[in-house]
This record gives sequence, C-alpha cells and structure tokens, in this order.
Amino acid sequence: MVIIKTLADGDQGDGSRDAGRRARPRPVAMKLLDRLADAESGLFLNAPAGTGLGIAEEVRDAGKAVAILDQPDNMGAAIEQLASQLGVPAGHTISATLEAASALVGEPIYVLVEQAERFERSAVTFALKAARDALNSSAFFGLRAIFISDNRAVLGRMTCLESAAFFFAPVIDLIRDDLMSREAARRRALWSLKDEPRRQSAEETLLRIWRLDQRHPIGEAAGWSLEQIRGQVPIHVENGHPHYVCLSEIPEPWATRFMVASRGSTRSMLGYYADDWEHFLSLWEREQDRVEDLAELAIERLVTNGSRAAQARSQAKLAELGIDPADLQTWATEMVGQGSWPEGDFVEAFRAWKLKRTSNADGD
Repeated sequence: MVIIKTLADGDQGDGSRDAGRRARPRPVAMKLLDRLADAESGLFLNAPAGTGLGIAEEVRDAGKAVAILDQPDNMGAAIEQLASQLGVPAGHTISATLEAASALVGEPIYVLVEQAERFERSAVTFALKAARDALNSSAFFGLRAIFISDNRAVLGRMTCLESAAFFFAPVIDLIRDDLMSREAARRRALWSLKDEPRRQSAEETLLRIWRLDQRHPIGEAAGWSLEQIRGQVPIHVENGHPHYVCLSEIPEPWATRFMVASRGSTRSMLGYYADDWEHFLSLWEREQDRVEDLAELAIERLVTNGSRAAQARSQAKLAELGIDPADLQTWATEMVGQGSWPEGDFVEAFRAWKLKRTSNADGD
C-alpha cells in the first residue's frame, strides 16, 4: 500500500477540522502528495466523487498554490475560475493565466480537474496540456495537472489513446487502494479483538470503519446483503461438485474483502475454493453482528452522555430563570391532566400559575 493512510493511523472523516471536511472523503496521505509533486506530465486519479476537495485542502495545507477546475466547455469561465483562485488577473489564455500565477508564487502550481469525464473531449484539456508544456520549461516553475474521476474507463481513454492530450500520463487507482486499506485495517482489528491489551483500540478501529462504510461506501455492491452477493457470484462446478469462484466475478467491495480475509489460504489454479468463499460469508455475518453490537453500545453511550449534558444545561437554565424543577413538574402534570397546554410565553404562564398557587396557599 503506497498511497493511503490506514485507519489505524486516524479516522478518515471523523475528528477533522470542521464539519465540511468531515463530509468528504479523505484519501490523501503524504505519499500521494509526493506523487502529485512528481507528476510533471500530469496525473489521473481514479477516486470517489468529491475527492478533489480533500486533495485541494491537503495541498493548500502543505503551502502549495492550488486551484480546482470544473468548467469543461467554457474557456473564458475556466480562465476566470483559475485566475480567481490563484489571485492573478485573467489572461487571454489558460497558459497566460497560469504563467502569471507561476511568476507570482515561484513554485509549481497544482490544478485539480474534478469529474474528469466531462473534460474528455474538451478544448480546456488541450489548453491545460499547452500550459503544462509552457510552465514546465526553465522560464517558469512547473504545473501539476491532476484529473480525477470515478470512471476508470474514461481515465484509460484520456491516457492511452495517442490522440489524447495527456497520452501516457500515469493513472493511480485510489478507489482500489482505499478499499484495500479499509479492509486490511478491518481484518487486523478483528484479529486483535481477543488480545486484551489491543482490544479497545481494535474496537475503535472497527467503529471508524463502520462509519466509513455508512458514509462513504465503495463499490457497486457495497449495500448488498449476503443473500444478494451469494446469488450474484457463480460457483463453478467440476465433476458434479462445487469447486471454485473467480475473484473477477465477485463485485466490489466483496472481492477485496474476500481476498484480504483469504491471505495465506490455498487456492486452485482456477480460482478460490468454493468452500472458502462460503466460509468467508458465514464468518462475515458473525463479524458484522459483533460490529453492530459495538455500534449500538457506542450510540447508547452518546445518547446517555447527550441526555446528561442536556439535563445539566436545562437545570442551569431553570436556575437562571428562577424556576424550581419540582414546581415545574407539578405544573406540567396539572396541564397534562387538564388535557390542555397554555398558549403564549411558557415562562409567563408558569409564573402566573405559581403566583396564583402561592396566593391561594397564603389565603388558606
């Protein structure tokens, strides 16, 4: 695994600096930034939608100049977008605009192209190629053009066809690598549950992965039940007996899950043994029951802690208003018993009730 930070190193999506960042995938690690820095010819990333925002933040946090481009069919709008983000006047071409930015910052500029499939036949892509050639000359400081899409076939055409602007540029499959990292971390955590010194850490990792699976599922079969995946994957028969399954016929993320769980297992020349596949599915069901129990306990703790905090805040507010909780409970019980609830200001209604009740008591 060269690119992705494992979940054991931190939660990808929880505990980040603000709520906006928590809502986006975070597959960026320092080794990926190193790859971006070396991508003078351009770089294509097969990654989930929204990845570009996370990468832009990481690049910006590293002190680099970065712009996100999402205007495929309007050259003028693309120029304005780049100029605005890089803080330079808009030039008559993309090259002129990026050259001005290069001269200003004195180091390579990163341009991230989100939803690269929309740029496959766009003149903007060829303009970026011209800008790359210009900025990578000795007169300027370099351009790193990074195209991002979750459509692997499109990225293949944009880099493998000789007529493509970025012919032969490298492609990194972040979707695959992120899934491998997630499943490897899941498996390590499951194996560590019986080790008492590591159990708490393993449970925390499993909960982080559970949240990732909920918020950022990967693979076309991510939401499938065990019955669905069993019905989808053909079991090849030899001599009348179930024999093997082909990894290529198992949709993601189940193929990676099975492959990671099966490390060290024997297999036939044709594929994985069918018995191992069935064992994996049965084991998965028991493992997920354990993880869901952990998730329920975690949610219960959150609810309990939240209720206690809310109660403490309520008590403080009542004290600030001069309201006795016991009197408030008596009043609420009377209102419910009458089948009515006072209209208007709640505090004023309670105080009027309390005044009347006190007056009656004094009169007696």
